[in-house]
Amino acid sequence: MENWQVILSALHSWLDQASAFLTSLPTAEIIFAALFLPVALALFARSGFAFLGTLLLATLALLNVLEPTFSAFTLAICAYIGSLIVALSGIRARRRNAATSAELISLRNEVDELAQAESRRFVAELKTSAKGMDQQADAGPPVGNAKD
Repeated sequence: MENWQVILSALHSWLDQASAFLTSLPTAEIIFAALFLPVALALFARSGFAFLGTLLLATLALLNVLEPTFSAFTLAICAYIGSLIVALSGIRARRRNAATSAELISLRNEVDELAQAESRRFVAELKTSAKGMDQQADAGPPVGNAKD
């Protein structure tokens, strides 16, 4: 139990130092660090929902640093907006999965049709070659010019 108290006191001290450091920074640097970097990274994901979620979380962090007295209200609003983003993301993913499944079924049907067509072509080719061999067998050996 003593180990946890040491860890918690060290963590508390570190959080106090980080909080004092963040509040001493100029506003422009906080905006750059809290908004620009995560949002720029989210742009590389090329996903609208990832971008919106990152923007929401970065804004939440910025508002909590700039105005900690409204942190409960800000957290509640951002959590609600975040839940909407997650729900919309789930709808989009379900639609994508349904479209992918439909395309996969269509491709499977096409492959089955092609396999059946190839099978019919192969059987027809076998019948044709078998008829040709039967005709050659019925005709007997080829008659050539025999010289005495």
